[in-house]
Amino acid sequence: MVLSVYFLLKEEKSQVKFPLSSLLIATTALIRPEGFLLMGLSLGYKVFQWRMTGSNCPRELLWWSLPLAIILLPYLWWKVSYYGSLLPNSFYYKKSWGNGGDYILNFFYSFWLYILMALHFLWREWKSCRGTDDKDAGENKQHFYSLIYLGLTIFVVLIPTFSINPVMGDHFRFLIPALPFIFVLCGGWLNQHRSYWTTRKMTALFVLVLLVAYSLYSYPSTK
Repeated sequence: MVLSVYFLLKEEKSQVKFPLSSLLIATTALIRPEGFLLMGLSLGYKVFQWRMTGSNCPRELLWWSLPLAIILLPYLWWKVSYYGSLLPNSFYYKKSWGNGGDYILNFFYSFWLYILMALHFLWREWKSCRGTDDKDAGENKQHFYSLIYLGLTIFVVLIPTFSINPVMGDHFRFLIPALPFIFVLCGGWLNQHRSYWTTRKMTALFVLVLLVAYSLYSYPSTK
């Protein structure tokens, strides 16, 4: 999932001959059901970018979707014809709509500091995007939209967990894949305040020690 999102955002900034992100998303869908949610989110993001920029996106979109179609369509046809269902048996066994709500809330409780940092970063980026002049507005909006896509990937992990009974989900095993995306946004928050860290070194040291100490505390507290 992390590689898929990384290469999709990287491909936006450079002309690539082969959409590696599409191949990685298809591979993710073969491994976990969340891969199909990531595929839907990524496809929606691609269409949104097309509508916003007005570029020659239909051809690029078809080229990007080609690995998905070649890999997943035959696989899904075989899976339905052989197993009679799209999702794995473990999903149907654990299926319990809304039963994972407490599991997700405990996850938020344990990692609330990082989540607040990520949200504050997105809020500041949104304010910065609104406050720019016409010359830089397009580039800043593009950057902000990519951050929103990055943030929405967190829900790709949360939504399936909300709809199941998280049996044997100790230490947030089902939600750990959301952490890399949260931490990337936290890194954006630290970068946003980089001038502050250089002028107030003791404060910077305190914040970094707090983040490390909080990491050590938050994980054992969930046991």
